[in-house]
Amino acid sequence: MNKPLTLSTPELQAGDVVLTYGMRVRLSPEPRIYQNRGTVYAWNGTVENLDEVKADGFVPMSFLSEGHWVDGKGWVYEVTGRWVIQGNDLATWAVMRSA
Repeated sequence: MNKPLTLSTPELQAGDVVLTYGMRVRLSPEPRIYQNRGTVYAWNGTVENLDEVKADGFVPMSFLSEGHWVDGKGWVYEVTGRWVIQGNDLATWAVMRSA
């Protein structure tokens, strides 16, 4: 396996796999970019090793869940494996990048 690269948030690219909290998060095609007192990038991602993350127990499953309202049942939550990688140009990430 290749050694992870250390990249700042603006250097991330679609398809990169960010290693964080024991998760392998594959980034979506485009980040959301926010301007306020600097630039913040927010990449939607999908946890590729969700079974391992569940077994490890370090990341609460509520952090990887989304809820929706079901008449007669109320809020129903399901584990979706979605995660957001968010940061500015000062944040760095361990990244596996395809050749």
